[in-house]
Amino acid sequence: MVSDAVLPMRLLPEGEGTWEEISRVIKEHLLPRLDQKGSVVFRWDSQEEGKKETQYLYPPISRPAPVLAYQISGRSLSLVGRKVFRTGPGEGFFVRPGVKYVPHISEDGKVPASQWLWFACFPSGVLLNQCRTGERHHLSSPYFFVPDPTLSDLLRHWNPENGDSEKGRIVLMAFFSILADGSPLPRARPDNGPDLPRDLPQPLRIAIAWMARYYDQPFRLQYLADQCFVSPGHLCRLFRQHLGQTPWGYLTKLRLTSAESLLKGTNLTLRRICELVGFRDLRHFRRQFRKEFGVPPSAMR
Repeated sequence: MVSDAVLPMRLLPEGEGTWEEISRVIKEHLLPRLDQKGSVVFRWDSQEEGKKETQYLYPPISRPAPVLAYQISGRSLSLVGRKVFRTGPGEGFFVRPGVKYVPHISEDGKVPASQWLWFACFPSGVLLNQCRTGERHHLSSPYFFVPDPTLSDLLRHWNPENGDSEKGRIVLMAFFSILADGSPLPRARPDNGPDLPRDLPQPLRIAIAWMARYYDQPFRLQYLADQCFVSPGHLCRLFRQHLGQTPWGYLTKLRLTSAESLLKGTNLTLRRICELVGFRDLRHFRRQFRKEFGVPPSAMR
């Protein structure tokens, strides 16, 4: 399998990808589908192995939390571990914690049009977004974080390997009902926010889009440069020339800005916020936060 095609990420048009829109889709599309089909809406296994000619349309990722993916419309291919999932409207799949997955892949170089909801279920709440793929782009909403530990507690009562059980249906119905009525925090936006120049080079836009979506993931400059089809040195020069900072500096600021929002809008512990935004060391997080904002994290509460 090769990673030779990357979809540039853009912000969804105004009116799409809002929390109100996502909540409406959950209530009017996902919940009725669950009620009708049961928990098998979210498949956990596939008999189809990935092929050598498979193209990654976005970099593979893994999260320390379970992920639920739900397709609203269109047809699509995704890779979970080494398994290919072919999905259509009203179908989805489940990704176990730590398992690498590629949200969008292709076997013929073409990108099928599709719309998705993605949910990462952390102990302290759920991180989610809406996206839409097309032939030349990947449009995404901002990320939203719904801080509610009861959601994680609920999901632990669902075992996807049990198939279409009544308990599974009830658990998932309760999970998404509570989530749709939650109070979210916006976390990050894709690469065409108002604070960025409009004439950024394509490799830089791809890099910023990757950071906006995966800033909580471990960062490797070589890997990111490969996704942008440039060398690490050239990518660093683009960041300095157009944004006045290094890739690591840009990513750190993105993480700290998200941490600031979580500190102001939730009662999550400092350690949990540190982990959610991508820092692995609490002491380092405190130092970086004070350096960026001039005050310790505790001053934001």
